[in-house]
Amino acid sequence: MNRFFRFQLLLMTLTLLALPPARPQAQGGVDILLAKARSLEARGRMDLAADNWRKVLLVNPNQTEALAGLARNAKETGQTAEEHTYLDRLRKINPHDPEIAAVDKLHVFTPEERNRLDEAGRLAMQHKPDDAMKIYREVLGDQQPPPGKWAEPFYETEAASTGGRTKAIAQLRALCAQNPNQQLYRLWLASALSLDQSTRLEGLRLFESITEPGEAEQARAPWRQALLWEKDNPDVLDPMQAYLQHYPDPELQPIADSLRAEQQKNVASADEQRGFEALKHKDTVAAAAEFNGVLRQSPNDVNAIAGLGFVRLDQKQFAEALSLFEKARTLAPQRQDVRDGYSSASFSLAMERGAAAQKQKQSQTAIQAFQEALALRPMDAGALLGIANALVQE
Repeated sequence: MNRFFRFQLLLMTLTLLALPPARPQAQGGVDILLAKARSLEARGRMDLAADNWRKVLLVNPNQTEALAGLARNAKETGQTAEEHTYLDRLRKINPHDPEIAAVDKLHVFTPEERNRLDEAGRLAMQHKPDDAMKIYREVLGDQQPPPGKWAEPFYETEAASTGGRTKAIAQLRALCAQNPNQQLYRLWLASALSLDQSTRLEGLRLFESITEPGEAEQARAPWRQALLWEKDNPDVLDPMQAYLQHYPDPELQPIADSLRAEQQKNVASADEQRGFEALKHKDTVAAAAEFNGVLRQSPNDVNAIAGLGFVRLDQKQFAEALSLFEKARTLAPQRQDVRDGYSSASFSLAMERGAAAQKQKQSQTAIQAFQEALALRPMDAGALLGIANALVQE
């Protein structure tokens, strides 16, 4: 019996050893909890943030971000003993952790100060940012607000106040650099950048980097508005497509399609210009590559078809040139350059057929071909001479 139990114990041990480690899964859960706590603290829901930090410590008792967050919460709620406990735990892990000094310097607002900050918020809602900033300065001095419910309205109000936008953006950039995992700060910065045309594209790129579900949904409205402000700007195509990957939008989709078509047109125009420049310098290989590149994207682009037709003329590939000009003439019958190219290709092909027939001593076929060429270019010396030689040969 004892041997049987020992065997069972050994079997269970080997089974447990064969199982994959649970650490990565646990770490993934910790990251989710920390992200939620950051977002909740920035929105002023310190009570709910503290719940998430406590859950983190159940998995990892030495997680410094959670310890620092709970120390801040304890200080704000006046639980001095609990604050010191969390700070002591932080010191044991890392005596130089910058969060220790940050908690020590954290200003806890008095009831009167809270009332004043709420008053500033009401003034900002009434579109009186300068009056609101005056109160913020009276309460905060030259300091920025601590994380919490007053941080977002402070930066929004500062950005809207007289001469305050540049300062608010600089402060938000610093805040994002100091807290790279706090996507809500990134959202505030993106929103501030998107309000001005000179920084709007940077704001749009920043919106794309916001992935946390809560922050991503909050980003939707300002992101969309910024795209609508730039709807005629070809450079906004990539940010608009990124937005549409997150949020299907029947109003923005046609705008994106139009911008994409315009972008392709501009690219094609640049390629065609390079093609004609290469053709001008008799670089038919480079010219053909440019025109073929355009035609792969737009098979009915008349400029590229005609350009390739002139390339084939220079390369003495008259049959292909004629086919290309025939297609171009069907698409744009009024274009003089296309008509001239078609005429040149027809003439050259007729002369080529005549010369080939004459070489094979097929005099009647040669005469017929040279007459076709002469019909296109009356009194052309080459065609007349070809007919004369064919007659002599006959």
